[in-house]
Amino acid sequence: MLRRVDRYLAREFLPPFGVALLAFLAFIALQVVIGLSDVVLSRGFGAGELFKLLGLKLPSLAVLAVPAGALLAIFWALGRLAGGQEVLAFQAVGYSLRRLSFPFIVFGVVLSGLCFLISEYAVPAAEGAYRNEYLRLVLGERTIRPQEEVFFRGPKGDLYYIRRYRDGEARGIVIYDLAGRIAPPAGDYPCVVTAASGRFARNVLELREGRVLHFDAQGALQRLDGFSRLRLELGADVERLVLGGRTSAEMSLRELSARIQDLRRAGVDPRALLVEFHGRLAVILSPLIFALFGTPLGFLLGRQGRITGAAVAFLIAGATQALFLWTKTLAKQGVLPPPLGAWLPAVPLAVAGLLLFLGLDRRRFLFLLVWLLLPWMAMGGAPPFSFKAEELSFPLGEKLLVAQGATVSFSDYTLEAREFVAREKEGLWLIEGKGVKLSGEKLSLVAEELEVSFDTGGEVASLSARTLSGESTFKGPRKEESLRFTAAEAEATFSGGELRRLVAEQASFTTCPCLQGAPYTVRADTLVYLPDRWLYARNVRISSFGLTVWWLPFYVNRLGKGGVSLFPEIGRAGGEWFLKWNFPFRLWEEFLGSFGLTFYPRSGRILPSFFLSWDQGDLRLGPSGLNLRGRGETAAFSWSGTLSLSEGKIRAALKGEIARWSWNLAWERRESGGTSSERAPEVSLSRRLPFPGGQVHVTLSGGRYLEGEREALRAGMSLDLSRKYTLGPLSLSLPTELRFDIYREEGVENRERVTLSPRISLAGLSLGYSLRLGKGSSPLSQDRLPMLSRLSLSLSGAEEGLRQSLSLGYDLLSGKVLPGTWEIRGKGFRVSFVFSPRPLSFQHLALSLAASFPGLSLQGRWETALDGSRWGDILLHGNIEMDGLQGKFGVRIHTFPFELNRASAAFTLELDPDYELGIAGEYDFSRARLVQGMVRLSHTLSGCLTLGIEVGTGGWLIIVEVPAFREAKLKFSPQDAGLRWGG
Repeated sequence: MLRRVDRYLAREFLPPFGVALLAFLAFIALQVVIGLSDVVLSRGFGAGELFKLLGLKLPSLAVLAVPAGALLAIFWALGRLAGGQEVLAFQAVGYSLRRLSFPFIVFGVVLSGLCFLISEYAVPAAEGAYRNEYLRLVLGERTIRPQEEVFFRGPKGDLYYIRRYRDGEARGIVIYDLAGRIAPPAGDYPCVVTAASGRFARNVLELREGRVLHFDAQGALQRLDGFSRLRLELGADVERLVLGGRTSAEMSLRELSARIQDLRRAGVDPRALLVEFHGRLAVILSPLIFALFGTPLGFLLGRQGRITGAAVAFLIAGATQALFLWTKTLAKQGVLPPPLGAWLPAVPLAVAGLLLFLGLDRRRFLFLLVWLLLPWMAMGGAPPFSFKAEELSFPLGEKLLVAQGATVSFSDYTLEAREFVAREKEGLWLIEGKGVKLSGEKLSLVAEELEVSFDTGGEVASLSARTLSGESTFKGPRKEESLRFTAAEAEATFSGGELRRLVAEQASFTTCPCLQGAPYTVRADTLVYLPDRWLYARNVRISSFGLTVWWLPFYVNRLGKGGVSLFPEIGRAGGEWFLKWNFPFRLWEEFLGSFGLTFYPRSGRILPSFFLSWDQGDLRLGPSGLNLRGRGETAAFSWSGTLSLSEGKIRAALKGEIARWSWNLAWERRESGGTSSERAPEVSLSRRLPFPGGQVHVTLSGGRYLEGEREALRAGMSLDLSRKYTLGPLSLSLPTELRFDIYREEGVENRERVTLSPRISLAGLSLGYSLRLGKGSSPLSQDRLPMLSRLSLSLSGAEEGLRQSLSLGYDLLSGKVLPGTWEIRGKGFRVSFVFSPRPLSFQHLALSLAASFPGLSLQGRWETALDGSRWGDILLHGNIEMDGLQGKFGVRIHTFPFELNRASAAFTLELDPDYELGIAGEYDFSRARLVQGMVRLSHTLSGCLTLGIEVGTGGWLIIVEVPAFREAKLKFSPQDAGLRWGG
């Protein structure tokens, strides 16, 4: 049975080998014929002489054609076997890929042996005859040009070698004195003469700069004589002697080895002969190397088609031949060692072939190989996944693969399936499984049936499943959360291998550790989930511990950013009970809304609220007013805007950038103290432009302004230019502003302003001058630019962690000295004084302190007038972060008299992992009254549902919330602005 298999495989690759050998011989011979035609036919010889030369060249051409023909035959044979699924049939009856490779490798060994016989016995004789016939046809009876790198015998039996011969001048000369003309030979070791150069003339060889080596009977060097000039009588014409020598191509491997040893003993570098020797060996072994490399590669490329295999064979053979010729040339020139120059193209192929051969029957390699041999792979790409399976089958005549107990890896996912089917159609892959388990970084699920499709780039494009349960992670307001779900059907879409959208029908989900008996479970007819972004559900039933407790027509939430509460709110505020219920809805994908009603049963009041949210903005409408935010971006421009309406204030702003111009549109109305001011609207355009020595900032602005009963229109332009010069430690800055404004109001002159603010600095000394000149004025109080002429001087320095700065100023217009400042900074503190230089008096003091301890940070500030007119309060803020305790506090202290004025604090205490206590309040010591306060106690069930109660001075509230979807709770802000966090 084994011999029958080998004979069967031999019948597959022997005919293609014959055809390939003839094809490569014809191709190479054509190049030789083209080269000989110009030489032979142009001298009047016929086609008979041309084909005689070609016939003498055929042995050497055959040695070159056999390796390429073997590679092409292997690829062709394996392509046909794989096309008929015969490789899989052999595997099915127990033949391994290594065993199937055996006849091909034996074929390579036989061809290498054949190449050796041809190269060793046929090529030398054929090359000698070719050279003699070629020289006879080309030169005829004329003087023959001497040949280089040949051995020839003189008329008296001496052996000669010449490395280079040009115009009668020879270089690299070696003479074996076999006749004993210079010195009688000692046994079998003749005298050897070497010379750097020499010249032949009238049967005389004149050697220059050489040496004579004498050996004893055992071959050891006995004496070494040097000479500058030596004449030898040859007794024959030198051209005839040189012509009678043999080139390296006319020598067998044994003759080449002997000549290399002779040259080494003579002290001559045999580099050219070494390159020829190793190159001959590399060519002889090429069929075996190509068979070792081409057989496993042929298994991989089999179902790509025989044409593809032939193209790859031509490419590998051509590339190897070109690299071989290049490295041989580098070796002859001394760039590479002779063995490396000959073997460099062959060794990587041999190593790669051995590795591929050893990996043929490994399980992972086998299944990758199976995929590449699928019947429909002739024009397709490699599959975007790898897999292992317990059983594998290929239904004949169908373009699909069926596996049992398969584990498939693709992108960042691993799929385990009881039954597995894969197919490829029009370059796109589709896999199906039953009894599957899918695992990934952010998504894992178990399904009865699952289908995965891939895009042209090999990434997962979509996934659909039936009767499934799974888990996905997302970033919640506090921590990483897990969403667990079940569904009758689900479909997911991916982009770049990442889950982008999941739609499920008849779905249930929760963020609790399990679905059955969870503190809360949401069931919905339709669930749409966008990781880290949105969650939408339709016809929602909420259950707790298996009992249905609530229903909503829709539920929508922005994951990680808070949103609409899943449960209604019940509480008491202002001495009255209330019930707040939000009705969420979805206008379209990623656009959620909520309509809320707050009902006060006692007074019968109903207060509505409205909320819209999308990826790039939101809208809130309630009793306190309206707030709208939005932003957008296109390829041409970007924009952002806000709109707020509240009692006594209206403000709208829209800004963006287009073509590197920044634009701003604003409208604002304020009412305070019975007066109003309005910008309706104000528009500005600005851009920075290059300018010699710096940049100029151009601003165009204008608008309509109202102050009380006055109305004015303004259009203006300003140019801001800042240039700075540095010369060693000295620096000079020249900020300049030019401004021109036109006002449309009777009796108002247009305003023109030029502002110069030069400043010169040297080390810690800085001297500046501010000048503003112009004419005209603004009719508006909010737009005043008074004239200015001031001198300023500042001194600063630092030493051992302390830094001081002193600033003084003088107003030239009023002739007054301006208040100065003196500041001292150090680690954790800052002290600043405001003083009058003339007469010297301190007017104001500001002191800031900061300190940090393990779990505690403190900040304090005190500002006071030093003239006794006003004593400022001390403000102290702190943050506490300890195990189970977090909080902030603030204290206001009167300094005169020294007493507590007001204090506020907000603390959260974790009683145990499931219970949390929150306390917040603000107390006025001067009135001995609690301004505001609240206490919150909550209990979290299974880490996913929080129940609690919040009691405060304004009322109380029952808490039912899901931490994964919660908004920030325990909202508390002191009424004293100085005690607010960060204040």
